[in-house]
Amino acid sequence: MSSPDDSANRRPEIRQGEVFDVDGSLWVVVDSFPNEIEAFTSLHCAPVLAPDESPMLDLDVHIERAKGFASLGLLRKLSKPVLNKIVTDATPSELASLRSNLVTWFAVFSYDSDFVTTLPPMSEYNPDLLPGMILGYKKSLVCIIDHWGCYNNYPLIYVAAVVADLEDIGVLDVEITSDYRDLFGKRFFVQVNDFFQVEREELEALLQPSKSIPMLRYAATRRITRSIVLKFGQLNLLL
Repeated sequence: MSSPDDSANRRPEIRQGEVFDVDGSLWVVVDSFPNEIEAFTSLHCAPVLAPDESPMLDLDVHIERAKGFASLGLLRKLSKPVLNKIVTDATPSELASLRSNLVTWFAVFSYDSDFVTTLPPMSEYNPDLLPGMILGYKKSLVCIIDHWGCYNNYPLIYVAAVVADLEDIGVLDVEITSDYRDLFGKRFFVQVNDFFQVEREELEALLQPSKSIPMLRYAATRRITRSIVLKFGQLNLLL
């Protein structure tokens, strides 16, 4: 049973759509889950930009009370302690658009077949990034989870780490062992909650004409999409 002191010291819940002032810049919380779980110490947020700061992309969401728009192409993880100066929040309709547009951005659609596990070597002149690709990046493996960025030639692409033999498996981690194997029988997971951005040119440089690219099958990309849907709170899509 918690004491009154525990209640007084407990950090208030951070909700999706709340706008915070962080060192003079406005950020809107885009995560719906796992905001209330203490073990998760940071949340993905989008910068709120004024119309004269940057052009507004098709999926960006206007936040009227913040006098700007949430830039979904520049999401970043911020630690919960820095989210302590709330300024305003999104309206219910803006929050609905935020959830819908986030799922559209990250919906990992790929080949609608469970038989595609590798792609043929890329064209030397027109390399294409696709959701579901697994690439070696800075001595680690990453999986492209960015739908909108890939197909709209956005200069930054969201990727998530691919980790072997993950000990502390979270709700949003997706096992892809049956899709990606090595010679040592390890279990592999895509850590959806820890996605980050990489410059498109850096990833395209990894698409060597002589090298086949591992590609997640449709069932695996569907599981990643379900994690994205849960993370951003569009729960009606889980039914």
